[in-house]
Amino acid sequence: MLKINNKSMTHYMRNSSDCLIVGLLLCFFFCQAAQGEEKAASQPQSSVQNRIAFVGLHGGIFDVLKRYEKNVNLQIDYLKDEDFSAKQVDLAKYRVIFLQHLRREDREHYRPMITSARMQNPDLRIFSISGLAEKHLPELTKQGIIESDPKLKAYYGSSPENLRRLLIYVNVTYLKRAGNILPPVETERKSGL
Repeated sequence: MLKINNKSMTHYMRNSSDCLIVGLLLCFFFCQAAQGEEKAASQPQSSVQNRIAFVGLHGGIFDVLKRYEKNVNLQIDYLKDEDFSAKQVDLAKYRVIFLQHLRREDREHYRPMITSARMQNPDLRIFSISGLAEKHLPELTKQGIIESDPKLKAYYGSSPENLRRLLIYVNVTYLKRAGNILPPVETERKSGL
């Protein structure tokens, strides 16, 4: 049983303002931590940290990439041309976007959407796989917004195994995750898979 005498009560009263301040600070920090956890819990599992997208793929390439997304712990999205036309694409939610083919009629939509996304997410990286984006959007290439990586082309579109290896390469090289980069397997070039 706790005994409280006048001396301990006086000590308590003298330090009560300190206790009140400490208590308020603790309450504040616990509330902030709880809000942070709540916010993190409300974020989808596919947060920006592991989300990539592809634009302008053909020949069944995206279906093959999608098959491997869980194995490499990525969320892989395909951004449709009609969504660009309708300006219904949020590019800022991605870490990396890969451009293959850009429809002529949508090129004017790409510029402001890509520029806006980079302003919202400065860590966003955009790569041209085919080399066509550099030709069709040269000002974004000159600004360093659209990048080129020759190694991507070696992985792209030649076989399902090379597409799996492409995703590993993306994970290690661009997302800075642990893993071993596997070189592309030599195959004959095909159109589609």
